[in-house]
Amino acid sequence: MKDTTKTKSAAIKHARQNVSKLSFCSGQYRFETYDAKMNAWWQHISKPYHASTFDRAQALIDEAREFLNLPQVQYDGGAWTDYV
Repeated sequence: MKDTTKTKSAAIKHARQNVSKLSFCSGQYRFETYDAKMNAWWQHISKPYHASTFDRAQALIDEAREFLNLPQVQYDGGAWTDYV
């Protein structure tokens, strides 16, 4: 029987729940990712807006693809959901 919980939509929802939105911090931006194994949120290094946006998109892709048991891919721009 096929596991219907492992859909692209479910993976995108999972990624959004485990990667925070950008937050402003000391003139730069950062985001956090949740590590279920450690039951902890990890703060990423504060960077300029565009660098943080790019890193966050990669984190969202990584989270969604891991959820679907797919190999990692490199984000090159555009909508992060296109990489799932």
